[in-house]
Amino acid sequence: MTKKKVDRETADVQARATTLLADTAREKRFAAQIKTTPTDGTGRFTAIVSTFGPPPDHQGDVVAEGAFLKSIAEWRRRGKRPSIWWEHMYHEPNAALGSIERMYETDAGFVIEAKLDLSHEPAVAVYEGLLAGRLNEFSIGFAVLESHREPWPDTVGGTYYTVLDELELLEVSVVHAGANRYTRLLDVKSANTGSNVTVHWTATETPADRLIAEARKRVGDDAE
Repeated sequence: MTKKKVDRETADVQARATTLLADTAREKRFAAQIKTTPTDGTGRFTAIVSTFGPPPDHQGDVVAEGAFLKSIAEWRRRGKRPSIWWEHMYHEPNAALGSIERMYETDAGFVIEAKLDLSHEPAVAVYEGLLAGRLNEFSIGFAVLESHREPWPDTVGGTYYTVLDELELLEVSVVHAGANRYTRLLDVKSANTGSNVTVHWTATETPADRLIAEARKRVGDDAE
């Protein structure tokens, strides 16, 4: 990715975030579990960054299945890709780490396949943090377009949670703490890049891994 392209995409995100931050923009943080795979060293990773349905997260929200579909289509229509940031630091251009290459919904949740810019020193630091397990959580920056309230069953006093029916995805950030404990980092691609990171590979396949593989077969090139 050229510097001009990074600057242009950074400016787009900064402008959008500044417009929405005062009233509609929100952040939602998710925890992940590391699974690293020593492969090509390109800085790519795959993660479920939002799960669907109850139970509510720590913020009392539930993301509805299909909530991201219109936003995915709109990003594709514009021919642009959401950025990966560090801790939503829109005021700091160096906090732009890379971009999302593919994004799609599966039964397991909202999945991104992203690439960090390894010519950018802050991105390298985050990449090594993901590989080593020091960093393993994400936060999505989004605007709520449609939502409704639902009663939580078997609670005293009429406890409600918020169902987020339609969201506009602004960006995804790597962060320190998450709200949703059901998401996970599925894969970090790595190689001998000269760092001191030791990568441990596990070939254990989980139900989420199988769902991702099935989804990739279904969506094919349409997920680009």
